Amino acid sequence: MLPFSLAFVDCDSGKNDEKRLFRSIQYGLASDVSKILEVCDINVNTRHYLGWTPLMVAAVNNKADVCRVLLRAGADPNMADEFVNPHRT
Repeated sequence: MLPFSLAFVDCDSGKNDEKRLFRSIQYGLASDVSKILEVCDINVNTRHYLGWTPLMVAAVNNKADVCRVLLRAGADPNMADEFVNPHRT
């Protein structure tokens, strides 16, 4: 078994484009992330309903290629984590 962590991203809230963005990040689809950011009107620093930014999700899921795409698109690596316990939402 490979040691890695996977941040769960439930894409059942928000717009469809944001759902696609977070799902593509979760699965490490760097080309899809790039296309979504080019075509859709999404702020690269938008937050998932649990408080994570796309860059945080990519980093926690160990998706270096996606991190590079997000940083080139203007993702802010200094944004604070605003994680909310899913049981409180």
